[in-house]
Amino acid sequence: MHFHPDPDRNARAEDDLRSAYETAGFTEINFMFEPDAAAQTSTAPLNGKFGLVVDIGGGTSDFTLFERVGSKTNVIASHWVRVGGTNFDRSLNLATVMPLLGYHGELRNELGSGTNIAPNVLFQELATWEKNSIPLYA
Repeated sequence: MHFHPDPDRNARAEDDLRSAYETAGFTEINFMFEPDAAAQTSTAPLNGKFGLVVDIGGGTSDFTLFERVGSKTNVIASHWVRVGGTNFDRSLNLATVMPLLGYHGELRNELGSGTNIAPNVLFQELATWEKNSIPLYA
């Protein structure tokens, strides 16, 4: 399991999770890297071919390359990078959506002539989901 790049913090996180399962009454507890588990349970018809599981989470992106031969799944490689969904979303928003809303644009002065560059902080916050509050109504 990969919770944190620091080995001590990662071990502590796994211990905490194991303790939670034990408290819930589980006696046999095994952990598996998420994309490996997805590869093992994949129903894609890949007999003799390769598959790739991509898990873009909130803080990391995880990848597993696997091969399926008959009913056996062989994990060939797994890797993760500390760039996750939140960072991807933000980068995508800043590159594609925010320019449509004026990112890197100019604002006309309210009084007098001339323009000023639109403040970056406005677009940085708009592009990041946790900075926004969208009320949901039933």
